[in-house]
Amino acid sequence: MRCIKDWILYVAVSCFNLNIIFVDAVKTVKSFQQASQDLEQKDIQASTDRHRIPDLNHPPPFESEDEHSSPPLHSDQPLAICDDTRSTDIFSSSKNQSTSKGREKEQEKKVHRRYWQKWYSKLTPEQKKARSIRDNRTYRARIGRLSAEDQKRTKEKVNNRVKKSRASKDPEEVKELNRRHAKAYRERQKLLRKGKALSQTP
Repeated sequence: MRCIKDWILYVAVSCFNLNIIFVDAVKTVKSFQQASQDLEQKDIQASTDRHRIPDLNHPPPFESEDEHSSPPLHSDQPLAICDDTRSTDIFSSSKNQSTSKGREKEQEKKVHRRYWQKWYSKLTPEQKKARSIRDNRTYRARIGRLSAEDQKRTKEKVNNRVKKSRASKDPEEVKELNRRHAKAYRERQKLLRKGKALSQTP
């Protein structure tokens, strides 16, 4: 009788353990499926974000202004055919392709810059201020991760770019820009000091 009880207890414990193992296996499979779905979703999101223009207030979709600037390729124009027997033709055709790609990239950059300048001019002063504060934060965070030499080189590059852009402007306009930037810097420092004082209060 005792052997039967022990055997029944052994079967019950084995079934319980098998049930736990089965539940764990199902959970593991579900977690793997969820992780794979999340990875696929992230890949899709990354591929869509790569072609999306980051914006502050949802500007209109990007439209190329020079979409019809280049003349269409007519059927009577001769196509460049690469001759494998002549290495000079291969090198010249690859060089032409690289230069044409470079010109296309430059054109895209110009159109993109023009688009952002047009969009930025429509912002209110408060939005411009918020955007400049956010850009300064990201710039400082990016600078903080660099080494001392890279920090110095990056700051010099930015300062030279600012000087170069202001050299072509009117002196009175440059004075006004300097005055506005100094005022914004003082306001930021005041806000930082106020935040530190609030954080240090018990």
